[in-house]
Amino acid sequence: MTKLLTASLSSKGQLTLPKEVRAALGVGLKGESVGFLVDEQAGVVRLARVESVLVDPEFTKEELRKIEKLRGAKNRRGFKTAEGLLRDLKTRP
Repeated sequence: MTKLLTASLSSKGQLTLPKEVRAALGVGLKGESVGFLVDEQAGVVRLARVESVLVDPEFTKEELRKIEKLRGAKNRRGFKTAEGLLRDLKTRP
């Protein structure tokens, strides 16, 4: 069955997907992503659920653990480059 559901844009161009649309897409939790498939010739936009997949992680699990520890540290250091951060991670216990 086809239904027409509407949503109004906010002043910032944002909209809230109606509950039925979220249910149909299988989304609803904060941070879940929805993609927009735009067919300019037909003037049609389709919604699709989008799942993030980490294809080639740039950090090992151990490096990510160290980064999490750094995030909560009171005496955080700043790094001018990603290479500087990586060097620091490799020397940390």
